[in-house]
Amino acid sequence: MSRGISVVICSMMGIRVGGQLVYTPAHFNAAGKEINQRVTIPVYANSNKGTNSDGSKGRTDKFELVAWGGLADTCCRSLSPGKALDVVGELHSYNKRLFNQDRSARVDAAGVHIETPRTAITIRQIIFGEESIKFIQNEIAEGKRPVNWNVEGHPEWQTWKDWLNKKKLIKWDCMSNEFFHARVQLPYGQHTINGKVYSAAVQTAAQPVMAQTPLPTAVANAVNIQPAPQPGTTPNFTTQAVQSTIPAGPAVIQPGVPSTPVAPAVVY
Repeated sequence: MSRGISVVICSMMGIRVGGQLVYTPAHFNAAGKEINQRVTIPVYANSNKGTNSDGSKGRTDKFELVAWGGLADTCCRSLSPGKALDVVGELHSYNKRLFNQDRSARVDAAGVHIETPRTAITIRQIIFGEESIKFIQNEIAEGKRPVNWNVEGHPEWQTWKDWLNKKKLIKWDCMSNEFFHARVQLPYGQHTINGKVYSAAVQTAAQPVMAQTPLPTAVANAVNIQPAPQPGTTPNFTTQAVQSTIPAGPAVIQPGVPSTPVAPAVVY
C-alpha cells in the first residue's frame, strides 16, 4: 500500500527547561512573506538508563523545542529556568545556518552560507508543570515574588494572582533585548519589523524599532506593540504596599489570525 504522507509525533513527559529561550519576533522576510513569532526552548530529559561521564547511572538528553505564534509568547512568559513541562510535538528536519561568535554568517570558500542538518520538535500540545524551587527562592530573595505567594487566602497570594493575570497581557515592545524568560534575536538577512526594513549580514539582538509605516492588521497585532517588563519595572513585592507596585495592565490587543505555520493548541 502506498503512503504518500507521513506523520512523526513524539510525547515528552517530565522534561525541564535547560537554558535561556530565544525569541524571534513576527516579521516579513525579504520575499514579503509574513512569518509568525517563534521561540526556541532548550530542554533536558533525565533517564535512569545508561551512564554519565563520571560512571554514575543515568543519562541526560538535551532537545530543542519550537513554539510559534501566540504560544511562543505564552512560553516566554511561563517557561522559567528549570520549569517542568509535558509536550506532544511534531518532529521535522531542517538546515540550520551556522554563525560565528560575533553572529556573522559562517561561509565556505565560495562565500556560501554553511548549513548543517538539524532536527527540531514543534510543540502541538503543552502542559506546564511545577517551577524550579531554586528559581522560586531566587525570585523571593530579589523581591520579584511575595513570600506568601502560594498561601491560599493570604493577601500576598491574591497580589501574586493579580500580577500573573496582568502578565498575560504584556507583549514584546519592539525594543527590548529580553522578553520575560527569552533573549530576543532578530532574524538574519533582510526583514521588516513594525514597518522598518532591516538588512543585516549578522543575526543581531533586538534594538529599538520605530514604526515607519502602518502594517496590515494581522501583522501589527502579531508584532505585539505593548510594553515588556524590565528589571526596573518588575513589581517589588518586598514593600508593604504591594498592591500599589503592580503596574496597570496594558490595553488588550486581540491577536491577528496567524498565517503559517498555524499556532498549535495549548492544553493547560
